[in-house]
Amino acid sequence: MKNFKKQLLKLTLISLVTMCPSLWAQSYEIIVNPLNQMQPLSKAVLRQLFLKQRTIRGYQLNAADNKEEFNLQPIDNQSDNTYEGFYLTLMGWGLSQINTYWNDKRFSGSSLTPQLLESTSQVIRYVATHKNAISYIPVEDDSNEIRALQVITS
Repeated sequence: MKNFKKQLLKLTLISLVTMCPSLWAQSYEIIVNPLNQMQPLSKAVLRQLFLKQRTIRGYQLNAADNKEEFNLQPIDNQSDNTYEGFYLTLMGWGLSQINTYWNDKRFSGSSLTPQLLESTSQVIRYVATHKNAISYIPVEDDSNEIRALQVITS
């Protein structure tokens, strides 16, 4: 009976790992518009930004080399397991914790959720055309239309 339980536990763990490989040890690029010349942010600041607890400013240099600043707008990427994997990597939060956080914010009236886009290609197009956008994509989906600000890993 002990061997059966051990085998069942092994099979269960193997199943979990193979069913959700994109959630395990995933790396994400934080992406911005190519005009945005801001520097990488700490994980703590990224957490505050994507939870809309803090306003962060990006900037670009205009023709006269003057800094033109703008508030960053976080965009959530809902393609496949990217959304859950990103928050798991950045904060250690699962989907239920993310949903609870945003539901609490909505009911208190204190904050709107970040804009949600359904695919990585939509996220890339949006960030490429909006200088104030900041988002995340799996590292393997890099594009020359956007600028990789930094990579975060679990």
